[in-house]
Amino acid sequence: MTGDYTRLQEFYETTFGSLLDICATFKINPDSEGAKADDAELRMEFLYEAYDNLADMVSNLRSPILQRKS
Repeated sequence: MTGDYTRLQEFYETTFGSLLDICATFKINPDSEGAKADDAELRMEFLYEAYDNLADMVSNLRSPILQRKS
């Protein structure tokens, strides 16, 4: 794959940058406060899809994103 993936890389870095970013992106009700220990109230199907797509990306795009998170 070739091309400019800068915007896509920025999306994933922003989306998975922290737990707060994940919650802000995938929360079922973005207006509700906080997260519960037993249920973070996230749209898990969207979260899994975004993460699965990240895993399928070309390695030169995926590697820098995942390295910042470890």
